[in-house]
Amino acid sequence: MNPIKTSFATNGLVLAGSLLTSVLFTYQGFGLNTWLLTVGILLVLRWQNPVLFQHNIFLLAALGLVLTATCWLLIDTYLARFTWMVFAWLLIGVTQAPFLRFVWYAFLLAFSTVVLVPWSGVANGIRSLNIKGRLFTRWGALLVIPLLLVALFFLLYSRASQTFAGLFGHWHTWLQWLQSISNPGPFFGWAMAGFFFFGALMWPSHFARLAQERDGLWSDVLKRKRPQQARTTSILGLKREYYIALISLASLNGLLLIVNLTDAYTIWLGQAPRTATALSEYVHEGTGFLILSIMVASLVLLAFFRRNLHFYPDSAWLRRLAYCWIGQNLFLTFSVALRNGLYAHTYGLTYLRIGLFFFLTLVGIGLLSLAGKIRFRYSLYGLIRRNAHAWLVALLAYSMVPWDLTITAYNLQPVRRTELDVRYLIQDMASAKNIVLLQRHRDILLQGTYYSEEQLDTALRQKEKQLTKTWHQKGPLGGTLMDRWLMTQLD
Repeated sequence: MNPIKTSFATNGLVLAGSLLTSVLFTYQGFGLNTWLLTVGILLVLRWQNPVLFQHNIFLLAALGLVLTATCWLLIDTYLARFTWMVFAWLLIGVTQAPFLRFVWYAFLLAFSTVVLVPWSGVANGIRSLNIKGRLFTRWGALLVIPLLLVALFFLLYSRASQTFAGLFGHWHTWLQWLQSISNPGPFFGWAMAGFFFFGALMWPSHFARLAQERDGLWSDVLKRKRPQQARTTSILGLKREYYIALISLASLNGLLLIVNLTDAYTIWLGQAPRTATALSEYVHEGTGFLILSIMVASLVLLAFFRRNLHFYPDSAWLRRLAYCWIGQNLFLTFSVALRNGLYAHTYGLTYLRIGLFFFLTLVGIGLLSLAGKIRFRYSLYGLIRRNAHAWLVALLAYSMVPWDLTITAYNLQPVRRTELDVRYLIQDMASAKNIVLLQRHRDILLQGTYYSEEQLDTALRQKEKQLTKTWHQKGPLGGTLMDRWLMTQLD
């Protein structure tokens, strides 16, 4: 295919995507337009480069983007929005370099690509006009970079010295005038956002090959390194390291066994008091140190099982102790989750308590992958790479839950009415989507002593007003199904 025609087509797609983004999002809010934009992006990529859909990491990014856009359309939570942006950045990186295995390289590549979109746009425009782009970029850099540096230091020196600024008259007036005539409106602002996004997807990045080369330097599986020094010295050193690891893991397993037996007696078997003070101590004082101990335990195993110790003969007992250590840390993770669950059961769910559950999920994934590293002799790169993929899946799973409604419905159950935090449900929650549930359980909310009847009705009206104001500010493309359902319930 003629590269000039390809460049024209690609530039046209970037401009069309920029215009489409502006049309979809200007004065609209976020909802259906996000889903339409997501589907449009994937259709364009399918048409332009169908080979991308043969790569697993691209399929992960594409599937995550579609699912989070659907969650955004259905339930519209802040976590779904955040997760959509995470997968959008990942999609940019893996579109530029679909052979990448490490998602962190993909995120770095996406960032560098977005930053260089204006320069890529100029270079592609020149290439499409059949101008010698290399000559332009050489002389363009020679002119543009000094101008930018002069402008930067001119502003700094003008701010630092009034005498210097006075030499150039009322330069700040000119700056204000330039700012006034170049102040972008919403339509132009969204067009620029679309230009950067579609440009990062369509135009090739200068760092894609570098990212792939760096990613190719790492191996998923450890390789045995032959020592350069005398063999007897190496064997003695490795044997000493083996015995150090064996004694350490045996001692640490015994110590952790005492901790887990204590937790099993006090928490799992319910022998500890369930007073407010005791539950608060379980969650706020002990949890942080237990999580820290689990993370340090993972570092200890990584330090022991590195390089040639994986290949030490007759290391069965060391592996058994390592698996036992991982299993006990998993039990400790479940104990921390149970502490948090008991506290939530008594005093209700909150965003922070859900965040702790999510963090413990990541810890559990990390411990299981650490067992896989020991079993299959993964390298540190392979361990981190697999954890990154698993963490993305966990983030995707948590973003599919309507947490605002889940928290409210859970806290309004009869078993939690004696300790119901009414103020949290009405004022502290960032979202107003729980207003329908609050209105349906008005009598339960009045059982608390925080609000009088008049104060409660006023607070509920303010929350309803907040929701309806947000709804009316959205255009026909910015609404979500959750918004429509809530408005029908309020009517």
